[in-house]
Amino acid sequence: MSNSGKKDSVSRREFLQQTGAVIGGITLVSLGASASCTTSPSGKPPDTGKPSTSNPTNTHNPLFPPPENPPLAMTIPGCDAYVALDRKYSSNHIWVLPSQDNRTALIGITVSLVKIGGGFTSITVRSLGTVLNAAREDSFGWFSGYKVITDLISPVSGIIIDVYEKGFHADGHFDAYDQGLAVIQLSNPGELDKLYTPQYYAYLESLSWSGPIPPMY
Repeated sequence: MSNSGKKDSVSRREFLQQTGAVIGGITLVSLGASASCTTSPSGKPPDTGKPSTSNPTNTHNPLFPPPENPPLAMTIPGCDAYVALDRKYSSNHIWVLPSQDNRTALIGITVSLVKIGGGFTSITVRSLGTVLNAAREDSFGWFSGYKVITDLISPVSGIIIDVYEKGFHADGHFDAYDQGLAVIQLSNPGELDKLYTPQYYAYLESLSWSGPIPPMY
């Protein structure tokens, strides 16, 4: 990667992007370094799943009602992926949308993860009451795509208090930023301060970033 401001040597992100165990054409990867970018001629947000033939079956926690409008987003330069601007991100392509009091958080997956997987076949979230420890890199679920199968690593610690879809499949409606997967009652809200800004996450994913490096936190 030859973007200005980025080192020419192979970074951890680029190294892990090129590694993984391949089984039957599906790669089992550590997503902490996987980049999803491909050149986007249109700059339009990509499709993130097959359209629904019926209404979504998910219910919403009162703390996180379904959005009336899609969140504000920015296209990642040089990519056919984009990021919502109202939440924080981890290097494992998980977004976190805290409540106003930082006691709970809605978590979900990014468009980049869907791209890495070549689309998705199923998403499974752990059951209510599951205790998560971010320092242990506990998973809150699993993502299965056409190219990648991976754990969904929780960047925050706490207890799963709501699950929006126990086993989500590609024939249903899904949007990476409108659709959260679980609500976490946070046990260490300070971990939110170590998650990436949307602009920094976009910088990490971009193939053609120009200008200064945005703030990380």
